[in-house]
This record gives sequence, C-alpha cells and structure tokens, in this order.
Amino acid sequence: TKLQARVADEGPQHPRTLQADQAEQQGPENQEPPVGHQRRIQRLQSAAQELEAEQAGEYAEAKADFEKAVELEPDRPGACNNLAWFYVTAPESMRDPAKALPLAVRVVEREPNNSSYRNTLGLVYYRLEQFDKAVETLTPNTIDPQNTAVAYDWFFLSMAHSRLGNPAKARECFEQAIQSTPDVPPDALNIDLNELKRFREDAAALLTRP
Repeated sequence: TKLQARVADEGPQHPRTLQADQAEQQGPENQEPPVGHQRRIQRLQSAAQELEAEQAGEYAEAKADFEKAVELEPDRPGACNNLAWFYVTAPESMRDPAKALPLAVRVVEREPNNSSYRNTLGLVYYRLEQFDKAVETLTPNTIDPQNTAVAYDWFFLSMAHSRLGNPAKARECFEQAIQSTPDVPPDALNIDLNELKRFREDAAALLTRP
C-alpha cells in the first residue's frame, strides 16, 4: 500500500539519542518517546491520514457517479442496484440504507428472479436491522442454481441469524459460505474477493459475540 511504501522509504531507525537515554534514567513517570520516534509516529500518522483522505475522496467520487447514473436513467435496474449497493457497503460514515431501500425494492419488483438484486435488498434489510426480512429475501438465493455468488448470501444470512439470536443457524450459514467461496478466477464470476473477505470477517465477528 502507499502507507507501506511511505514507511519503507524512511529507512532504518536511528539509534536512541543521549537525550532519550537520560530520559529513561529519570523514571517511567518522566519518560517521553525519543525525538526520532516521535517524528516517525507523526510521519506515519500523516501518511495514514493522507491515505484515508484519498480513499474518502474516491468513495465520494464513486457516490456522485452512481447518483448521477440514477438521475440520468432512473428506470435502469443496474444503475439503481449499484447505488443501493453503495449505500449499504460504503464506509459506515457514508452509508444510507434508508435511501437504498426504495431503490432495491423497485429493482427486485421489476426483476424478482435476479439473485444479485435480491442479494442487495437482503443486505439493505440487514443494515436497517430488519433481520427477518433479510432472511426471507436472501434464503431463495441459496437454492438458485444460476447464482454464482451465493457465498455473499450465506455470509449475510449468517450475520442476520446472529443478530436474531440463532447462533447454531448462524454457524451453519457461515460454514456454507466458506464452502461456497469460489476457488476459480473471481473475474469469471463477477466476484470481488477482497469485498467477500470483509463480509466474512463481519460474519465471523458476530459468531464470537456472547
């Protein structure tokens, strides 16, 4: 990543200065991090902030593009689905499942047999904490032979069952998701494995909750 590259460019750390050694001898209550260490932390924090700002800018640009696409073609299912998906998968500060709901519902009403669109609607219900509706919407996808991205559905079902207080069912769905994760080139199935990994981590975290 850019952050890793920035760290690598800094080279090895310099030895502690005499000032730092003297500070250590004064007792832990008076110790301060070595000046060189402080500066390195500041550089790392600055790099992380720059990366975060860059990513935020990219998400904001994507949001604007998706919204513009719906504005230009409000009846195109793909455009509406893309915007709804963004509203429920973007960084938490940019999510808006309430805006996603009418988009996702409209798309599924027009194409009820499209597993991708049902998947989006299921996640919208999950984000809105309507867990029963999420389960009802996502379950048919798990028996759709044309659904090549069923791992998404199983992970979302695991999350929904966890929130409904069904740990055994949540674990079962999680295992199904693992078994369904493709081992073929993701481009062939229109799957983002990094995105799928994030959903797997979310589902796994809920499994460990008391």
